[in-house]
Amino acid sequence: MSLLAADVVFYGDGGGKGQGLPRPVYGSDRVGRLLSAIDERFDAVAARIELASINGEPGTVNFDAEGRLINVFIFEIADGLIQVIRSIINPDKLSHLGHPLSDLGRKPEDR
Repeated sequence: MSLLAADVVFYGDGGGKGQGLPRPVYGSDRVGRLLSAIDERFDAVAARIELASINGEPGTVNFDAEGRLINVFIFEIADGLIQVIRSIINPDKLSHLGHPLSDLGRKPEDR
């Protein structure tokens, strides 16, 4: 959490098909709590997180226990702190990565 800028913003792009966020989350306290909740959920499903470069930015590619893609995180960093986190969980934006997609990121009605 010490890597989050005070005014960090988290965007969750579900594209209406994935479990995104209806609006951005602002501030290190709120984003920190959101990341803790995501971490707990990832732990509960034995998710695997791989570091990656995504569109030239540092990020992670996140898989469920069966190796299916859940989502990606992209981090925009300035002055050594994370300014923006983008979670791409929209299956339409992930399918080109060539991994089978996990149901964990889909809306319950679309599973």
